Amino acid sequence: MIRSRRAIQVLLLTSSLASSALALPATYSVNSTTTSGSPSPNAIEFGMIGIAPSQTLRLSIIAYKPQPVPPYDPFCIAQLGFATSSGEPVGPTKTVNLRAGEGDSLDLNGSTLIWPPTPLLERIEVLPVVTLLPSPGGGAPSCLANAEIVDTFSGFSLVLAPGAIAWPPLPSFPLQGVAWGQVLRLNVVAWPPEPVRGVMCIAQLSFVDKLGHPAGPAPKMVNLGTGHADFLDVAGTSLVAHFGQRAELRPVITILPGAAAPSACVATAEVYDQFSGRTWAWGDGTRGVF
Repeated sequence: MIRSRRAIQVLLLTSSLASSALALPATYSVNSTTTSGSPSPNAIEFGMIGIAPSQTLRLSIIAYKPQPVPPYDPFCIAQLGFATSSGEPVGPTKTVNLRAGEGDSLDLNGSTLIWPPTPLLERIEVLPVVTLLPSPGGGAPSCLANAEIVDTFSGFSLVLAPGAIAWPPLPSFPLQGVAWGQVLRLNVVAWPPEPVRGVMCIAQLSFVDKLGHPAGPAPKMVNLGTGHADFLDVAGTSLVAHFGQRAELRPVITILPGAAAPSACVATAEVYDQFSGRTWAWGDGTRGVF
């Protein structure tokens, strides 16, 4: 539940969300299409990201000059915002109008969503939203975006989450370590949100050990409508005996019959502090980067 010391302004996103056809730098590039079989140039996509009251989620965007240089003047015009695990807009929104080489950002402070914060676990999962708008000179928008978790007090960068053009049919993760006092969370969200209707993510979430044997909690089946999310947690205290020990697990998402398309299930995995709720590592199911 989201709590606040003041009424949280929930601003409706004025533009639709869909998949993007824009290329990202090679380090972060992925290849996929929408359920219709072709990419839709309306958004840069993200998976779910969790933050604690002491953390800020910064959504950054830049305009770049495509190569080869197009005959039109490249712009990046976009609306930035955030959504909850139930698909509802939350926090601030911002429209940017950038020429090549310019950038901007939008911050979501965890303390405005979870108040008052407590010394024990408090965290919320949110979805960064980037909706691309038409450029005045025509042509495809030239936008690159990433999300970043920042320590609100020190300003230190903690986690980088790059945006993607689309998602692979079958999310795949490497082994990820989880220590005593930490929790490994496997997230999944049904993508793309509106206006693409009838998008369902039906899948099973689970974990396996380094030998491929089932580990952690029992598998969980999810049946998610457009824009909705769910997760499965495994606590380090259930895997190791004391502080200083860690276990290696691999998050697994299995697409089940009835899903609109495999790529409708966007999976991410993160490691967070069991006591403070702070996120320390994050990766998506496209490259397995933590």
